[in-house]
Amino acid sequence: MPASVGIPRALLYYQFFAFWQGFFGALGAEAVVSGQTGRNILEAGLTAAVEETCLPVKVFLGHLQDLAGRGVDCLLVPRYVRVEKKRYTCPKLLGLPDMTRSLLPGLPPLLVPGINGPIDEPPVLAELERACGIFPADRKRLKEAYRFGLGEYRRFLRGRLQGELFFTEKTAHGNRAPSFKVALLGHDYNIFDEYLSFNLPRYLQRQGVEIVTPAVCGRKQVSSGCGRLEKDIFWTFNRDIAGAAFYFLERGEVEGFILVSSFACGPDSIVNEIMEREFKRAGVPYLTLILDEHTGEAGLRTRLEAFLDMLAWRRGKGARYFPAYGNPVDCR
Repeated sequence: MPASVGIPRALLYYQFFAFWQGFFGALGAEAVVSGQTGRNILEAGLTAAVEETCLPVKVFLGHLQDLAGRGVDCLLVPRYVRVEKKRYTCPKLLGLPDMTRSLLPGLPPLLVPGINGPIDEPPVLAELERACGIFPADRKRLKEAYRFGLGEYRRFLRGRLQGELFFTEKTAHGNRAPSFKVALLGHDYNIFDEYLSFNLPRYLQRQGVEIVTPAVCGRKQVSSGCGRLEKDIFWTFNRDIAGAAFYFLERGEVEGFILVSSFACGPDSIVNEIMEREFKRAGVPYLTLILDEHTGEAGLRTRLEAFLDMLAWRRGKGARYFPAYGNPVDCR
């Protein structure tokens, strides 16, 4: 019977799941993905985590416990230090294995490959050889599995750039043109987790809103957008969000921006402020939504409805009476 590897459906699952599922499948292991986030998973994470922990990590801890309850042989908890040169992930991803061992001591064995560079570079293969020693596979087979995983990952990335996202709903607009085009900004694990975001992408689509996210921007577009900054951002994923936002802003293709963040996220608190200042200078409407375990769906929907109403008024005759912010209003 093949060994089973538990893969939590949280955090960077939304970026790298294709690689890990392809890699372990080709290696002859059974990749077991945790269930969709729900109240039980969130409460399990809340019970295990310390108060200062951000919401996505609390959810990650809940998914680990879900997998442990399924009797998997080991759990995948990578230490993501860097996924590109000269930039880093956030502190919670660097310390995630240590946090897991400290807060959940009764879990199955952890697989902790250290990702310290682009996933398609040789050091990652060497690290996988070290971390995956529990699998009865020679180096040749492991290298083949690694290549297969890279192929699945690259296929996934091509799909993302073409708009094939987790929330795609092709019939959302029917035969009518979308009412607005809005940039939905945030980490994938906040936007695409249907429970945490209250299915925000699909809700917007059903309101007739066309959505673009940072996932549709390649490295050139992100770098182009970040060119307006005096200093580069050294957090990879926050740089991707900001670069995409400024790229959309420069092209003038969207009528508004919605920023989705989780409470207690340090990098977001800095980079969101930078983006908000740029949106204000450009006079473009934006809405910031902060998610935590106390966020209610009704309040979220009310704010979204008000934001879409403002976009409609600004587009119509009342545009100059509905500024994006507290600018003076000429009522003559």
